[in-house]
Amino acid sequence: MLTFGLEVETYGKNKELVNRALIDNGIKGCIVKPDGTPNVDCEIVLPPLALCDFSFDYIKKVCRVLESIGCRINRQCGLHVHISNAQALRTNPTDLSSRSIQYTERTGRFIGGSEFFGDPMDAVAVKDIMIRYARSQATINSMFPRSRTSNRYCATMHLDGLNSSRTIEQLRDATVGKFSVINLNHWRNGTIEFRQASGTIEADKIINWVLFLINLVHHTIENRIENGQSSETISTPLGSVWANLPDDIFEWWQNRITELSRS
Repeated sequence: MLTFGLEVETYGKNKELVNRALIDNGIKGCIVKPDGTPNVDCEIVLPPLALCDFSFDYIKKVCRVLESIGCRINRQCGLHVHISNAQALRTNPTDLSSRSIQYTERTGRFIGGSEFFGDPMDAVAVKDIMIRYARSQATINSMFPRSRTSNRYCATMHLDGLNSSRTIEQLRDATVGKFSVINLNHWRNGTIEFRQASGTIEADKIINWVLFLINLVHHTIENRIENGQSSETISTPLGSVWANLPDDIFEWWQNRITELSRS
């Protein structure tokens, strides 16, 4: 079971007002901080969560509060998703998500380490994820507004550098670093960051992007390599980023792509 964390960027309200609104509405575990991007007023960081209705309800509650106080989204706002680079040791997603929220509320930090997670996936798995993403860049571009295409804060990856990489460090160096669509600078903190999504406080957009990314990573680990922890060879041909995606999520994205194509 992988976990995910969110960084939601907004403008229109400062961090003090946003933080107070979340507290007043009984929402625990969020860290609100300023963002260095021009015209972005604050970033709401959600603690690591697992895929379950409890987590989705939590995201919906956060979004409702942000909307109710007048937070807005502009072209500079992004949505960053951190996927854990290791499987969680706990098998109950609701329990893990609840404990994670409580831990962040209590400590101001995020769960991590051997108490919560197993060994991280190896470079072969990460390379497969990154290459599949890079080769499908045009498709993924169609899933978001043009402002998130070739954006300096989410630069695309080049296949030449990825193909020749053999280690996590080489894969990281094959990107532009922090401002790449896939950022490995947080690897030591236990996550892979996906930075391309446009900013939003609409829960369905957030959740469907998370489901897409979790499926992307799961498909590599479970279906494309010999062993998700210690693989040396890719066992199947390059897979579509849509591979194994449930029909309802695939349909949601196809409708979203059609909507964006008309705008």
